Amino acid sequence: MSFRNFMCRVLYCQEPTIELENTKVEDNTEDKSAINIHENSNLGNVNTDEDKQVLIDMIYDNIADLRIKEDVLTIIEAHEDSEYIPSNGVTSLEESISSSDKAKSINGEVEFINDEVESVDGKVESVDGEVEFINGEVECIDGKVESVDGKVECIDGEVECIDGKVESVDGKVESVDGKVECIDGEVECIDGKVESVDGKVESVDGKVECIDGEVESVDGKVESIDGKVESVDGKVECIDGEVEGKVESVGGKVECIDGEVECVNDKKKSVDGEVECVDVR
Repeated sequence: MSFRNFMCRVLYCQEPTIELENTKVEDNTEDKSAINIHENSNLGNVNTDEDKQVLIDMIYDNIADLRIKEDVLTIIEAHEDSEYIPSNGVTSLEESISSSDKAKSINGEVEFINDEVESVDGKVESVDGEVEFINGEVECIDGKVESVDGKVECIDGEVECIDGKVESVDGKVESVDGKVECIDGEVECIDGKVESVDGKVESVDGKVECIDGEVESVDGKVESIDGKVESVDGKVECIDGEVEGKVESVGGKVECIDGEVECVNDKKKSVDGEVECVDVR
């Protein structure tokens, strides 16, 4: 039995292994793979690849302290070929150590190994705690990622709905464009009619100017007629005076005639009376 196996039996009664999540810490490359760090983990303010690398480096620095095992193995290897280590086990070793100095030396080395192993165990437990904390953060992040994925799916559905509405709007826009073109054609037709009306308005304006000239001529004639009317009015007033005088004269004559008529009537009545008297006779 080698000194290595002897020391292992003394310390652990088994081959020397220090496990970190079921992985032997006898190879620095295995130390790194033993820590389950989710590639999408987001611990604290770890938001970028650079921050994640800093976190990983910190954990690796803690694990690097485990290299103290190399010193332990070096001590064990230094005594593998010692003439003081027999091949027939622990009992033969005790019988072959006759010097108290050698026994003290061996005991000192064993105590040193025990101290180093305890230190390594403490650091391994610390790393285990950090790994569990990181795994918890990873699970939390996974939950958030699933929530984000659900929201993304919901957004995708809404985007598809919006795309359908956009296509509907595009169809309506094309319909409106067609109607606008039709309206443009009607506007051009109206513009043509407006131009025709403008031409007619210009013609009417010319005729109005001609009429204005004729109106001015008529106004002059009206003024002349007004003068003649005033002259006629004067003559009418004069005639009215003469007529009134003649009417008054005629009125006097009528009254005279009325008196004569009454006189005639009286005479007629007298004659009628005489006629009746004759008839009676």
